[in-house]
Amino acid sequence: MLDHNQLQGTILPTLSACRSLYYLALSYNQLHGSVPPEFSLLTSLKYLHLGVNSVTSTIPPSFGNLSAFVQLDLSENELSGTIPNSLANFSKLKVLDLSENQISGNIPWEIGTKLSNLVILSLWGNQLRGNIPNSLGNCSLLQELFLPINRLSGTVPMELAKLNLLTKLYLHTNQLVSDSSNTLAFLTALTNCSHLQEIDMANNTLIGVLPLSIGQLSSNLYELNLPDNMISGSIPQQIVNLTNLTYLNLGTNLFSGNIPSRINRFHVLEELYLYRNNLEGAIPKYGFSGNVSIQGDVYSYGILIFEMVIRMSPSDDMFVGDMTLQKWVRSAFPNRLAEIVDGRLWRGMNENIEDNKCLISFIHIGLHCSSESPRERHSIRDVGNALESLKVSLMGSATASNLIATISELFENNNPTGTMASDSQSSSF
Repeated sequence: MLDHNQLQGTILPTLSACRSLYYLALSYNQLHGSVPPEFSLLTSLKYLHLGVNSVTSTIPPSFGNLSAFVQLDLSENELSGTIPNSLANFSKLKVLDLSENQISGNIPWEIGTKLSNLVILSLWGNQLRGNIPNSLGNCSLLQELFLPINRLSGTVPMELAKLNLLTKLYLHTNQLVSDSSNTLAFLTALTNCSHLQEIDMANNTLIGVLPLSIGQLSSNLYELNLPDNMISGSIPQQIVNLTNLTYLNLGTNLFSGNIPSRINRFHVLEELYLYRNNLEGAIPKYGFSGNVSIQGDVYSYGILIFEMVIRMSPSDDMFVGDMTLQKWVRSAFPNRLAEIVDGRLWRGMNENIEDNKCLISFIHIGLHCSSESPRERHSIRDVGNALESLKVSLMGSATASNLIATISELFENNNPTGTMASDSQSSSF
């Protein structure tokens, strides 16, 4: 194993001479170039880990000759092209990870018909299109299915309900829709998956009402993430039957009616998001045995900070494919801010050390708020505390104070609790 080193250069084709090689780990290095097609001669190879490098080109179709494969990890590279149908020849394959590349085309139907031993399938963060193959329901040993951040369309296959061992289902940030009757029948179907722990369907185009059967989802479910869809109607009281939930996000939908009166029965719930709906009533703040953090639309607030300081929007033409506003900002933080901050603002603040500190702090807050994973975002209380601290420490700067006042006003307008942090706890920023 040679992973987690600083190896550079291309992957040597001469490794194919090692005909008895069964484990090759080169992940987390600085390798580039293509995957040598000569690797198809390594017929004893069971484990190939090339993740987190800069490998380019395409996945060699000749890989289909390697029928002994158990794990194939090509994640976080720069691979393009399509997923070869020949990969379906890996009848012994348990882990297939092609995530965070630039792979396009459809998910081959054959993956579901021939890879019967598959346990983990991770294709997230690519440019895959088309429908999710119904055939994936045949992968009876599948435990983790990661297909988010692609361009997948169509409905969620009802056949996924046959995956009795499934624990994690991540389909967020695609273009998935409800069925022709505008129902969320797939959620009812998933009640057959008794081992489910995490469901993430955020940022799709799902329409309809939550079925009463949502309360019959797996008793092991601890994360249910459905924001940024068009789900309507009331939140069923039955949802409180999911007693092991620690994370529930229904934000940015079309829910209406009262917040379920029994919601304080979520005894282990840690995070609850109901922002940007048409709900009425109070959210119980007591009765939970866990530490509940009822956060507002923290992500949108981070984007608002970027739009104000950088004068750019997530919908601008430069943000296509894998490049997002948040990633662009992170790549320049903190040493290259002059390249991204609005020129007028930069000239006005960079001449003063305190003003520059203020600017860095704001962008830092924006990065925390807009983390891709909701679990990595800071609470609304931490954001409020950070802004209050900045107000106190930078009172001597007129420019910084004006910017703080404007961003604080945005914060209060986007904070559903209607208040800044209510205590004097120190911020974790």
